[in-house]
Amino acid sequence: MTYASLSFVALYWCFFDDILIYNATWSEHLQHIRAVFSALHDNSLYLKCSKCLFGEQSVTYLGHVIDEKGVSMDQTKVVAVQAWPQPKTVKVLRGFLGLTGYYRKFIANYGVIATPLTALLKKEAFCWTAAATDAFVKLKEALTMGPVLQLPDFTTEFIVDCDASGSGFGAVLHQGQGPIAFFSKTVAPQHAKLAAYERELIGLVHVVRHWQPYLWMRSFTIRTDHCSLKFLLDQRLSTIPQHTWVSKLFGYTFKVEFKPGKQNAAADALSRRDENGLQSQALAISRPEFVLFEEFRREVATLSKIIAKRKDIDDDIVSASWSVVDGFVMHRGCMYVQSSSALWLQIL
Repeated sequence: MTYASLSFVALYWCFFDDILIYNATWSEHLQHIRAVFSALHDNSLYLKCSKCLFGEQSVTYLGHVIDEKGVSMDQTKVVAVQAWPQPKTVKVLRGFLGLTGYYRKFIANYGVIATPLTALLKKEAFCWTAAATDAFVKLKEALTMGPVLQLPDFTTEFIVDCDASGSGFGAVLHQGQGPIAFFSKTVAPQHAKLAAYERELIGLVHVVRHWQPYLWMRSFTIRTDHCSLKFLLDQRLSTIPQHTWVSKLFGYTFKVEFKPGKQNAAADALSRRDENGLQSQALAISRPEFVLFEEFRREVATLSKIIAKRKDIDDDIVSASWSVVDGFVMHRGCMYVQSSSALWLQIL
């Protein structure tokens, strides 16, 4: 089906044998249905009428209910979670976490809430505790109260509200109206003793890369209650870990706004937006800048192999794994550095 439908990618979404056709107007919808039917006919592919729905205002697709209001969870799955008995084996626990994890974008701070349960998945660590019971009940309640997620509008700027603590990192993606998705991740043991702004940076990198389909090649705003994060992006980076993490934001265009205290709590960022009439104060702009990369950018103009490789990319005579991003030659997402570069050791 994938190869038969390449020319109609903009008309519908196809997942294996499930086809979802969506349009803003009825006339466009009829035209696109005809186009899809033609593609199926030309490739000798068939549909089973009893499994087809046409002209629906609301559809259930891949465990989600999609309508004009947004995206919500399939209530049959929610009922299944509510009826789930307390796990007595690792296998049953994995099943529960697998089902709830599928809907984690609906649950603020899912990773933090589920930590006592995921800890039980470690080898020979299954020992049910009061904390596990509490997490088990909270996940059930969170699914029951899961919000309707808004559909993204790619003509409007995205906003990422984020917050880090000693135990985890939470974020919500929205466009000023309602949540589009939630994200949360527990702090890795090796990062637990880092300074707060570095933990916030690591969490921010995770969330930006997780939401890459929404944020890549678009300007977006990050709102945080860690003013020091702004200075981390602006200052000369002095340690290898800082270079490593900040370099993962390379290619994204964003500005950072400082929003103090409760106004930026990731779990309820939208409900507390501009509480008490206080407005965000913009403190930082754009993407991270690196002195080292700027020096390499100037040196690139003198490196023959990189110049030749860039010409090959422009002439489209190399594989798709090669590309040019922000003036740098990239191979499979990594920057290509000529071995004769004077900055070779510094970049490594």
